[in-house]
Amino acid sequence: MKLLYSIKYICLMLLSNHVFGAEFCGKSFDFEDMEKRLNTENIISIVPMEDFLLSQGLVIHFTSEVYLVEFTTGIRAVLKLADLTWPRNVLAEVAAYKASQFLGIHLVPPTVLFTKGGVVGSLQYYVEPSFDLMLKGKYEEAKRRVSADDLANIELFYFIFGQWDPDPSNLIAVEEGERLYFALIDNEAIGCTQKTQYRDYSFVQCFPDIPHIPRVAFGPEDFILANA
Repeated sequence: MKLLYSIKYICLMLLSNHVFGAEFCGKSFDFEDMEKRLNTENIISIVPMEDFLLSQGLVIHFTSEVYLVEFTTGIRAVLKLADLTWPRNVLAEVAAYKASQFLGIHLVPPTVLFTKGGVVGSLQYYVEPSFDLMLKGKYEEAKRRVSADDLANIELFYFIFGQWDPDPSNLIAVEEGERLYFALIDNEAIGCTQKTQYRDYSFVQCFPDIPHIPRVAFGPEDFILANA
């Protein structure tokens, strides 16, 4: 166990010394400004994420209660809902972003906690995919185009923070010039790990005992009013 923590510590130091500056997916990006906008701008529209993905011809590969929202200035974000009594999944999403920022690797899109109108969730800046990684062969093709440094940072990030769900559906492929970048999304798994004693069987809590939120518990007008 001590050896494992030592390895994680060394990995953390390697990550923290590898700073890319204020770039996200190959472009200059003002993270603080985007956080502020996500926290303060008014939401003017909201649609279920599965409906949006279908309209774009993209593959649906999630089961969480997720919506795409648009703000007055045109920026879009992904709203993930949580149980009011223990919003573990959305806290994990925010924690993943904070960790990515602290380490200076900027892999996770800006993510903030949403608490308005009696609703608790996370708001994550929506990253437009250049293509769908869930299509046959696309993920393998994309990995060959992402830099070795980026791939190493992603693996270390997942290992250190316990992201046990590294599915291609949790990555967004972004092309910038000749290069390809991955944005890391859907990091709620880091909030659903558990510890066991040495030699015990270790199981991951894939479905924590949290009450499910109804599919349509409120309408778009509720968000618009909550932001007024």
